Amino acid sequence: MEERDVFNLALCYCYSKEYNKALMYCQQWMGTYKETTPSHEPDVCYFMGISYMGLKSHYDADTWFAKAIRLISIDAVERTSREDANTLSYYYNQKAVNYLEGNAYENSVEAFDIATQYRMRYLGVNAEDLCAGRIKDERIGIWLYSISKMQAVYFHNDAKSERYAILAALCGNQEAIAFCEHFKLDYSPRL
Repeated sequence: MEERDVFNLALCYCYSKEYNKALMYCQQWMGTYKETTPSHEPDVCYFMGISYMGLKSHYDADTWFAKAIRLISIDAVERTSREDANTLSYYYNQKAVNYLEGNAYENSVEAFDIATQYRMRYLGVNAEDLCAGRIKDERIGIWLYSISKMQAVYFHNDAKSERYAILAALCGNQEAIAFCEHFKLDYSPRL
């Protein structure tokens, strides 16, 4: 098989939730093509992370997500290219979900926050745009509302929960809007 075939098999098995087969092809790719096609290595590491996560091996998943992230960038968010920032936002999102499933809530909050920062970098916006309600992005809204729920449920921090819910509502997240309206929280843009 050619490199692209092995890569695509790993991808297909990963997303069809046949995680053991995905790992087999990821390992085959790593053993055969890592040196000749290093541009695919971050994605293969990401597929390994998803596969281990699907097999409920959260520690191994985190190890592979971390490796995928390191292979793309170890620079500050604001110095990351927009293309890499987009990829990193997805990697950090999956890392956050892995932490959430593994009951590592503080780590999950941190990873969702970093995913949000990279997504904002990709979109070319900043925190001022977020507070002013100029960002209408579904992903950012979901991530911020996820942080809000964790702040309420696991950390019992109502003030932080409300702040994140308001930010999510400003992004147009319907659950956050319903939450804000139910609790009569003002989610109008902050200028």
